[in-house]
Amino acid sequence: MPHGLILDLDSTVETVYGDQAGAAKGTNPHKPGRKSYHPLLAFEGKSRLNLNAVLRPGNTHSSTNAADFLKQTFDLLGERKVKYARFDKGFGGEDFYRLWESNNVGYVGKLKWTKRLAKEVRACRYWTRYVDEEWIIEGITLIYKATSWTKSRCIAIIRKTQVFEHGQGRIVFDEDWQYEALVTNLEWAPIVQPSLVIRG
Repeated sequence: MPHGLILDLDSTVETVYGDQAGAAKGTNPHKPGRKSYHPLLAFEGKSRLNLNAVLRPGNTHSSTNAADFLKQTFDLLGERKVKYARFDKGFGGEDFYRLWESNNVGYVGKLKWTKRLAKEVRACRYWTRYVDEEWIIEGITLIYKATSWTKSRCIAIIRKTQVFEHGQGRIVFDEDWQYEALVTNLEWAPIVQPSLVIRG
C-alpha cells in the first residue's frame, strides 16, 4: 500500500433481480422501479484497492451513515496516514466534515449547488481565467457557511462556458455559465481541484 493514502469515497447502485434480503426500491438510474442496494465504498486513490465497503438498502441516501462509515474506515487503516480525501456531492454535512478536520486530513468534495450558494457566487466579481479557447473556464474561492454548518469553510467555484463567435467579437452570456462548487480545507487553486474529485 502506498505511503500517504489518497482516500476516495463513493456510492453506487446495484440492481437485484429477486427478493434478496435488505434490498429496497429507491433511486435507480439503471433499472427504475427495481429493488437495489446502495453500498458505500472506500478506495485508495492510487492503487484503487478497496479499503472498506458496507451494504445498504437501495432507498438509502448517499450520505446516510457516511460519518459512521468514515470512522470505521479510519479504524481499519490504523496508523496508516491519509494524505487527502475526495468525495462526491452525495456526501457531506457538519459531522462528516468535522471528522476529516479532527483527524487532520485534507479533503475536497463536490458541493450541492443551491439557490443560497448561487446568490453568494453572483456577488463575486474577480474571477481568475484559466482557459480562454473554445471553452472559457474561470475559478474563484470564497468563504461560505451553509445553513447546516457550525462554521464557515473554503469553497472553490469553477464556471465554464462555450465561446460564441460573432463578427469580430466573442459573446458570453451570464446564463450560459455552468457552475460547480467544491468544499475543501486545502490551499489549492480552483483549477487544480476538479481533477481531484472522483466521478460518480
